[in-house]
Amino acid sequence: MLEAIGSVLPLGLAVALSSVPIMATTFILLSTNRDRTTIPFVAGWVLGIFAVALLFTAGFRALPRPTTAARDPLLGWIEVLLGIALVVLAWIVWRRTSGARPQSTPKWLAAVGRLGPVPAFGLALGMNIRPKALLVSATVGVAINTTDADTSDSLVALAVYTAIGASSVLTPVIFTYASPDRAERMLLRTRSWLAANSAVVTVIVVAMTGVVVFGNGLSRL
Repeated sequence: MLEAIGSVLPLGLAVALSSVPIMATTFILLSTNRDRTTIPFVAGWVLGIFAVALLFTAGFRALPRPTTAARDPLLGWIEVLLGIALVVLAWIVWRRTSGARPQSTPKWLAAVGRLGPVPAFGLALGMNIRPKALLVSATVGVAINTTDADTSDSLVALAVYTAIGASSVLTPVIFTYASPDRAERMLLRTRSWLAANSAVVTVIVVAMTGVVVFGNGLSRL
């Protein structure tokens, strides 16, 4: 179990540092619609993180595996390809944003605070099928299956991964309801900083994750 949990810790951190759900959360918490939308949005985000990673974990578990999972060349090659894909994604984001003028917040993101409960839930769920999210979830599935974790151990590892990944959304929500006045200033600063630096954060996090995954894959070949 501990090996499986350890393998998903950095991947959970990669999800936690995703700027889009954090920015969406700030817009919701600063809106007049906060009390109606926050819980459905958080529920959709948490459920999506867990469900997508679970699907990949189950899918990779169905692949033929040798007796010693730690030296599974098939999963190793999959990790290598996922690592390359993450690095390429980071490069694409960097090329798109390098030298470009700071852009205003996308209209769809600014409108998040006006969504009702069901659309907010659906949006949060859908954020887990973005390219970066899918690549990280697939990597989680591979990472867990390269250990000796059984079904219950895998579910625990997925729960830990989900808790870490959702922490960057859950933390401001808890803080807002615990101290609304202080939270408003923090949310405004966070939103402004992410608007100016989200691309840089994405490039660094995705590139570093890709290199680590690539290296892990090579070690299994």
